[in-house]
Amino acid sequence: MRDSRVKAPGNMARLTVTTLVLLMLPAGAGVAMAGPQDEPEQIPAAEAAEHVGERVQVCGKVVETSYMPRMRRKPRFLNFGAAWPDQVFGIVVYVESIGNFRRMPDRMYQEETICVTGTVELSAGKPRMVVTTPGAIEIIDPE
Repeated sequence: MRDSRVKAPGNMARLTVTTLVLLMLPAGAGVAMAGPQDEPEQIPAAEAAEHVGERVQVCGKVVETSYMPRMRRKPRFLNFGAAWPDQVFGIVVYVESIGNFRRMPDRMYQEETICVTGTVELSAGKPRMVVTTPGAIEIIDPE
């Protein structure tokens, strides 16, 4: 009686065994896992200008918030250190991201001490971050 099973060529058999072994590995095995060394550097808002282009966590007190409904993309601004135009750092949330927040960011974070994580960019010579989700912002209890 003939064996009706199809025999895989040698390379195919090895590929199948390799695939099975990989499927049996625990999730994340062989993949570099994020650790504390991957956390962004935490800096005060006054130092943000020194970190343009870097992913950092900027911390400080929001001293002024504003909403500009007539500007393109209807931005909401959160300014640190001083009111506009003398802010040392700012956060901007555009209208297309507002739906990601429970409350309007300019109200939710007004006069709060917060940390925001992201990449610092310059706008009109001032450091800022564009934020699209509330997960980037953490309210800090003042010490």
